[in-house]
Order: sequence, then structure tokens, then C-alpha cells
Amino acid sequence: CGARQPPPVSLGGCGENRTGGSDETYAKHWNRPGGKTEQFAHKLEVLNGHCAYIGRDPTQITTSTQLRFLAGDDPKKVADQASAFADVGCDMIVVYPAPHDPALLEPLAEALAPRR
Repeated sequence: CGARQPPPVSLGGCGENRTGGSDETYAKHWNRPGGKTEQFAHKLEVLNGHCAYIGRDPTQITTSTQLRFLAGDDPKKVADQASAFADVGCDMIVVYPAPHDPALLEPLAEALAPRR
């Protein structure tokens, strides 16, 4: 039985000083919750700058954000938002349906399918 590896660390936040600094040193996953694509792109540039400073390859860090999908929302709009985040360098989108109703997921999955 070999030594166990610690689980991967996921860090999230919006700060550039306190969150940034830990993310690039320890994290395998960085989550920037909510906001606009321009804000995400800026924070990603900050993260990449911190990585360059310490000599870490930023592609070793998976990036993500969160989108809300409310009952009555157009699934195509959420799919368009997901695509816009992907275009600025986001690796993964976490979608929160509200209410937590499985019936919301099928139309969203259909809208997202062509974008995989």
C-alpha cells in the first residue's frame, strides 16, 4: 500500500491579492463565481500573471465559473453565456438550475449539445 496523495485543491474567489497567490501555488482548479465575461477574462489574466511570477504553467489549473438557469429562462441564452465564457478561456461551466427541477435540465442539455 503506497502513500496516499492529498485530494486536488479547488479555490475560488474574486480577489486579486488574497485569493490570487494561493490559487496559482496550490490549486488544480480555480473558480471565479458569477460576473461578466470581461470580469472573468481580467481575473484570468491576473491568475496567469501570478503563475508566470512563480513559474507555474497556468494550463495546469482548470478554470470555471457558475451560471444560474432559472425556470422560465431561455436555455439558448444560458448556452450563449456558456459559449462566451469558453471564448475567453473558461474550461468548465457549473450551471445551477432553480428550482432544482430535473425538467429544467433537458432543454438546457439540448441547447448546449451543439456547443460541445
